[in-house]
Amino acid sequence: MVEYLCCSFEYFTAMNDSEILMNLSDLVQFLKKDPAEFIKEDIISFCEEMAIEMVNFRYVAGDDKPKVAIAKAVKHHSLYFIQKS
Repeated sequence: MVEYLCCSFEYFTAMNDSEILMNLSDLVQFLKKDPAEFIKEDIISFCEEMAIEMVNFRYVAGDDKPKVAIAKAVKHHSLYFIQKS
């Protein structure tokens, strides 16, 4: 059972169906869609289905430095950010 999810959002080119099927990401396999098309509700539904309690978002900020935002998955279809760096 997965309890922790790490999401890395980078610039993706559009994926075709075979690339989505061959992708190693559990999130891509579950949603069956290109990561560039993910929305908040997609991530929340994945967290609920897989019983994930915490999500770690990694991204590059406007100052070109890597940043991390940690969100706690709570009931009622929401994510609560508990830490940003």
